Amino acid sequence: NLEIVQKNMQAFKKSDVQLRQEDLFKGKKEPTDLKRLVIVNPPYGKRLKIKTENFYTDLIATIADRFSP
Repeated sequence: NLEIVQKNMQAFKKSDVQLRQEDLFKGKKEPTDLKRLVIVNPPYGKRLKIKTENFYTDLIATIADRFSP
């Protein structure tokens, strides 16, 4: 839950950290002038229907495409 993560970040005095929640596969290419950490976490308690044999390969390729120069 994004609210819990935000609260935890305040406890560590990390006010310069920006958090957001989104569908990784639906986003646009991001600017490369910032340091980023991508955390991938499917919805808790839900079964995701994976429609491709190469899901993890596609996942890594999508992260590399969106967040690499």
